[in-house]
Amino acid sequence: MKPGVDIRAAEAELKTIAAQMAAAHPQSNTGCSIKVSDGLGLYPDDRADVSRLFALVGSAVALLLAITCANVAGLLRVRSSRRAREIAMRAALGADRRRIVRQLITEGVLLAAIAGAVGLIASQWTAQTIAALNQKTRLLHSMDVSPDARVLAFTAIACAISVLVFALLPALQASKVDLADSLKSGFAGSGHRRSRMRGTMVVGQVTLSFILLSASGGLLHDLYRILTTNPGFEMNGVAMVAIDMSTLPKYTDRGPAFYRQLLDRLSAAPGIISASLAATVPPYDLSGRVSVFYPGQEPPPEVFKGHQFDLGLRVDMNRVAPNYFRTLGIALVQGGDFTEHDRGTVIVARRLAERLWPGQSAVGKRIAWPDPDAPPRAPFEVIGVVVDAKYRSLIADPPLLMYASAFDQFDSRTHIVVRSSNPATAIADIERVMRSIDKAVPFFNPETMSAHAAESQWQQRMAATWIGVFSVMALVLAAIGLYGVIAQSVAQRTREVGIRMALGAQPGAVARLVIREGMLLALTGFALGLPAAFAISRIVGRFMAGIGGINPTTLLGVAAIVGSVMLLACWVPARRAARIDPIEALRTE
Repeated sequence: MKPGVDIRAAEAELKTIAAQMAAAHPQSNTGCSIKVSDGLGLYPDDRADVSRLFALVGSAVALLLAITCANVAGLLRVRSSRRAREIAMRAALGADRRRIVRQLITEGVLLAAIAGAVGLIASQWTAQTIAALNQKTRLLHSMDVSPDARVLAFTAIACAISVLVFALLPALQASKVDLADSLKSGFAGSGHRRSRMRGTMVVGQVTLSFILLSASGGLLHDLYRILTTNPGFEMNGVAMVAIDMSTLPKYTDRGPAFYRQLLDRLSAAPGIISASLAATVPPYDLSGRVSVFYPGQEPPPEVFKGHQFDLGLRVDMNRVAPNYFRTLGIALVQGGDFTEHDRGTVIVARRLAERLWPGQSAVGKRIAWPDPDAPPRAPFEVIGVVVDAKYRSLIADPPLLMYASAFDQFDSRTHIVVRSSNPATAIADIERVMRSIDKAVPFFNPETMSAHAAESQWQQRMAATWIGVFSVMALVLAAIGLYGVIAQSVAQRTREVGIRMALGAQPGAVARLVIREGMLLALTGFALGLPAAFAISRIVGRFMAGIGGINPTTLLGVAAIVGSVMLLACWVPARRAARIDPIEALRTE
């Protein structure tokens, strides 16, 4: 699609042409389907996947922004409290409260502008990194990630809102000065209120970082579970390459012979244990679906044609060559494998066999599999039963699956699959053998089964990666915020600590007092974050298929990590408080 073309108009035109073709050739019953790409290679389902992913990552970014702004607000409040004497002097010299607030807000705006500029620069690198990640059909690789007017406008709005929300409150509180107290001691009044506000911000930061880490931990746990659960086939040691001979008319009749020659040479290649062909390879949702019946129960051709999607038992179907099950490690539980000379035979997965013939042996049974575009044909004989495999997705239950012989009906598009002691070199062996037979045959998407399976979970991997990065950043920011609050509290209570130690308090007791103050804030954040984490996990489960709730092990692990980091943030100022010299502290005050 060229730039500037109206996609909706083009879609309507294509549908009109399709309707005209169907009217002119009603006997063909081709039933084409129109799917419009948006220029990025994204079809409707793909756009929905990307939209859900971006919404999830965007929510994590919003939480991280809130934590960062709360941290900056706390720092601004500390800075303004240290300038209490300066602000009191300005007020005494005639500056009204609005002018003082305006000055403090201006300083916040300047910080936000600098942060926004740095963020814009970093955003390009971040967006390019996200787009470069391996994911299904490289959906994001062709995206233009350079900032435009919309990005600049969003950045400006985000900076403005951040300033209004997180710089205005410290500015308003700093403008409330008691001239007598401030000019006398250099510190404004209402210290308890200031401490309570900073403590509230720290609790909020701990809560949000706990939520982010819990979501990230849940994603990683479920992704690990998905990739390590037995899918019914082996991922290690398998490599594959897709080929397409539809543009080569010479193979219309010679295709099966080419396949036989290719498999013979691959099987004889050093390092290759077995080789086979398949129309599709799990775990992608590309296998075809057909309707099957018990023999004698199939509808007449005139009834079945046009209603094949509504009648019979709908099952997944894949066309495979001999040795396919051995190559992918799919175990045969009854019967045997295909041979090159098999015609009119099928192999079924265990679920389908139990569905059609519960409690019976499926081998030797027959399945009626009518073709709506061909004359009636004899039922197919079941020659084997294999274990179930997660064909369409690693996060879905195995489908009702039937295998037909690739040599029974030629398909110009197929996948070469090989088992090798070194899958990486096996790809080069496949390409070398194909070139030795016919250099004109195009091949594409060379990859190992492990990479193929991992790529099918690109959404979950990308979400886990970036939410994990954001959650670690959030934890660091929360630790910095807690450290700042406790450190300032220790600085403000130096005289009190000195008196306690002069009266006999041990350094360890002073340190425990400081740590208890900080950990109380952290535990409050835990208490608030726990129910929120469960709620967020359910929301994430709606966005990401196969992702469940947060399990207790993950929750305990996240709590241990957050608790350890918070304890470290409290220990540093506590250690400093325990080393205060009582005489120096009393003399300084």
